[in-house]
Amino acid sequence: MPKKCDDFLNEIEGHLETTKDETVVLTCELGEHSSPEDIISVDENASKSIDAANKKIAELKEYLSK
Repeated sequence: MPKKCDDFLNEIEGHLETTKDETVVLTCELGEHSSPEDIISVDENASKSIDAANKKIAELKEYLSK
């Protein structure tokens, strides 16, 4: 696999790990002890990570289609 593909996959994996970390906080810590604002903040951060991963996935697909 070309190095460029590995780079894309590593970046995607990093974004997904960030998303996982954000959502683990939500399910483990925030559910019972947080305000609605805290929960919304976690959701917003997770959404940013997901959006970044989706962007990299689209870039990888474009690269592979060339």
